[in-house]
Amino acid sequence: MPYSLYCKIGRSAEDLISTNIVLNDFNGNPSLARGVLNVELTVGKKTITTAFFVVDSQGPYTILLGRDWIHANCCVPSSMHKCLIQWDGDEVEVMAADDACNVATVDAPFWQAEQAECLTGQDLQGCDFVEASKNRLRPVLATGPEEQE
Repeated sequence: MPYSLYCKIGRSAEDLISTNIVLNDFNGNPSLARGVLNVELTVGKKTITTAFFVVDSQGPYTILLGRDWIHANCCVPSSMHKCLIQWDGDEVEVMAADDACNVATVDAPFWQAEQAECLTGQDLQGCDFVEASKNRLRPVLATGPEEQE
């Protein structure tokens, strides 16, 4: 887990368990972990205690779930089908990947800038967040979605 996400979810230095482990970050570079964060992670209908190594790194992923988590959660991730298949007893749950991304401007002051303009030319004044996918940008207001394409 990148340290920037760790801070964004409101955790403090006291929440980290000390470690001296060095691991490869999202870009394959060696990175000393700041510590370990234990949390209850809910995926679909299942909740499992998960340990995340917190690192100073930026990359294409928010978090990575390792083989230990995959096996403990009895699931099969498929990057080809963009889904996660998990078993809960005899029940099978298939969770499709979400190709949209939500950016909350109220919780992310580092995304705001004076005189900044959206690259698409859309007016994003008054938006609570912007939902982005491969084919469109949709501003979302507190009173409800207002679609602009």
